[in-house]
Amino acid sequence: SSSLKNISSELSKSLALSRELNEERVREAVEEINKELFKLQSELGFSVDKVANDIVVTVKRKESGEVVRQIPSETVLKLAHNFEKLKGVFLDDFL
Repeated sequence: SSSLKNISSELSKSLALSRELNEERVREAVEEINKELFKLQSELGFSVDKVANDIVVTVKRKESGEVVRQIPSETVLKLAHNFEKLKGVFLDDFL
């Protein structure tokens, strides 16, 4: 049991480190992409939607801040949010 806990702990540490490295790579890639988009007067942004637990990518016009493109779309995010609410209702009914 002790060795299983050690293995589990090491695996957790390894996964955390891997996630940090991946996040750093994404940040670096975003910086590079933003440099190129700057020439086009556009801006790329990444965020995490906490409810849907999904990464959201937006492309905006620099001048106006207008969102040119968002992935996933606002509609898809709203569906994901509604689905999460429904899951909560169903779980409450069963508990």
